[in-house]
Amino acid sequence: WIASSDIYDFASDVNSRALALGLAGSKWNNYLPPLEKLFSAMNFYVQTGIITGTIDVEGNDEEQNVYLFGEKVRYLGEASSVKGTDFLHVLGHISKNGRFVHVIKVSIANVVEKLIFGFACSLIGDMKSITDTKSVLKNLSDKDKDENDIEAIFHAD
Repeated sequence: WIASSDIYDFASDVNSRALALGLAGSKWNNYLPPLEKLFSAMNFYVQTGIITGTIDVEGNDEEQNVYLFGEKVRYLGEASSVKGTDFLHVLGHISKNGRFVHVIKVSIANVVEKLIFGFACSLIGDMKSITDTKSVLKNLSDKDKDENDIEAIFHAD
């Protein structure tokens, strides 16, 4: 596995405007937003990478070249133990220009509601945080599309 991007760390890289909108959309149990609970649950980082090589397929005499693209998400916090936590991760590749994107939507009961954030990466691996807080990230469910299809509309600087 070879890293193909910088590391995206929620604590330092999340867009502050998107964070403010996500916090404002939730009903808190106190007068102030529970930031400690949010940052404890969202203590993670993301990095994309590639694996290249060859494989032998049984019944085929020739080795096949393989190029696999993906990412690792390392949770260091307590996201899995916080009740009412809902994550949606979308990793996409734009074949037209070789860029890739990672968009995340998260809701944590009484903490944050529909916080949408993430990044876009260039061919050389530099990242730009998503800045458009009017992002749309939803599962599509019309007749012509599979229920698992995702639509994402956003901007990154």
